[in-house]
Amino acid sequence: MPEYLNLAGRTIEEYSPDGLSKVRILDLGFEYAYCLEPAKLEPEEQAKLDEVMERLAYRIKPKGLLNPEELEKTLKSWGLSDKVVYVVKAEVVGYSWLEPLMHDEKLEDIQCFKANTCIKVTHRDYGLMRTNIVPNEDEVDRMVKLLAYRGGSAVSVYRAKEDSVILPTGDRAALTFRSEISPTSSFTIRKFPRHPWTPARILSTGMLTHEAMAFLWLCIDAKLPIVIFGPMGSGKTSLANALAMLIRPGASIAICQDAPEMRVPHENVLDLYERKSRTAGSGGEVTLEDLLAHALRRSVDYVTINEVRSRREVYAFAQAVALGHGGITSIHAESVEAVFARLKGYNVEEPLAENIKILVGTGLFIGERNGKRVRLRRVKGIYFVEKLESYKPRYNVVFKYDPAEDSLEARYSDAVLSYLAEKLYLESEVDLLKHELRLRAEFLELASRAKLYEAERLFTALKEFRRNPEEVLKQLRAFFAKKPTPVSRAVIVADMSDIKYCPHCGAQLPPKVMNCPRCGFRFYSSLEEELRRILSSEGSEVSESEVH
Repeated sequence: MPEYLNLAGRTIEEYSPDGLSKVRILDLGFEYAYCLEPAKLEPEEQAKLDEVMERLAYRIKPKGLLNPEELEKTLKSWGLSDKVVYVVKAEVVGYSWLEPLMHDEKLEDIQCFKANTCIKVTHRDYGLMRTNIVPNEDEVDRMVKLLAYRGGSAVSVYRAKEDSVILPTGDRAALTFRSEISPTSSFTIRKFPRHPWTPARILSTGMLTHEAMAFLWLCIDAKLPIVIFGPMGSGKTSLANALAMLIRPGASIAICQDAPEMRVPHENVLDLYERKSRTAGSGGEVTLEDLLAHALRRSVDYVTINEVRSRREVYAFAQAVALGHGGITSIHAESVEAVFARLKGYNVEEPLAENIKILVGTGLFIGERNGKRVRLRRVKGIYFVEKLESYKPRYNVVFKYDPAEDSLEARYSDAVLSYLAEKLYLESEVDLLKHELRLRAEFLELASRAKLYEAERLFTALKEFRRNPEEVLKQLRAFFAKKPTPVSRAVIVADMSDIKYCPHCGAQLPPKVMNCPRCGFRFYSSLEEELRRILSSEGSEVSESEVH
């Protein structure tokens, strides 16, 4: 096991990522630190663990050792405590001492730059932090080999690096082995959300306004290509996932990715994943460009890529949207001009590049919440490209972020709305388009207030809204008109397994925790309200605490 340093500082947040270990976010005065206290076994539990690990291979069939659910069921049938079961699973089918970090849904990256130094993590709220975990060379070597094995790959002195290992959790790992190309073994794990980002959940973070998202929703219906740009970690892919959920329910969608990062609840979805070569050459490799070419032959309505990075990927996406497919993707760039400069550098012909009409800029800002410094992801602007001349865009700023007020101001002109109305076959009915924009903005606002963060529930509401917008809005208005004030600070729940987010503040809830670590909201017994019943029960009394 690695060394766990005893760091001293003021605790600003404390939670359990897995119900057994404990995480404390410490303010050390000059920086924040991530302090992990792993689950500790009592002497009798340690003795039982040693006995189980010694005899495990003889008491369970090999197939049972590879199935986490079957393994857990067998271990519990032996009368083992939850802690012993947890440790056995971590060693046999999990990630050993890295298991608590893999369970922590607030982490975005886990990095080991070299042995005998602190593991680094990127926290959703606090950014890059060092941890109190210090593994030695042997432990990092074993972890790198374990990560490669879990992803169906292998590392060796000959094959000293792996750029993209997809783990069973869906996360992506990049690995180097021993001292062939780096001082010691090293790894970076890019963690993806266990639950896809939805429009309501994105809105709850303040990343953009309901009016801005409603505008983008109309652009999606009009099949205007959307490119989201910004620095790393600014929420580009999360926003792309949320926007993809607004695609009309009956449309066919191809999602091309290098890792299973984006997910939507639509029925007609073609999920395609990049495949790296496992041979000495590049035989058997399937690139994003290959996936896009395949998707276009499947006659899909929309093409979505989590991120375009190379010339071939950018060119393939530009060709797809030029053929009339709707498209959503993201790219690393700092401005609208930088996006088109990259397209020029990738030799994307100007007529193809000009098809990209809607650009969304994202950024990272430092804010304060309850006296703590936190990272804020914000949409800095939404831009409509009128014309492209020598790769220099002439564009309208449709929405503009004001950091002083932390607000996204609408600035769209009638010319932009007229173009959008034409694409939606509304001719020049700008007033009708404005009415539709208001309806969608109100629906998104109410869905966010109702905390419809889970994909299936929000998608059900979206389908109902598409069929009968006025009726759905009427019922949602009535729902909020009847809610009690102040909001109850407790709710009755029997099974916490379905409760992923706090119904009061929207914070993500750690497993097996009966109160929200952010606002203190308390759970006592069972909640079994389904969205369809909520939306259809116009006359019933429903409190805000019943919606999550």
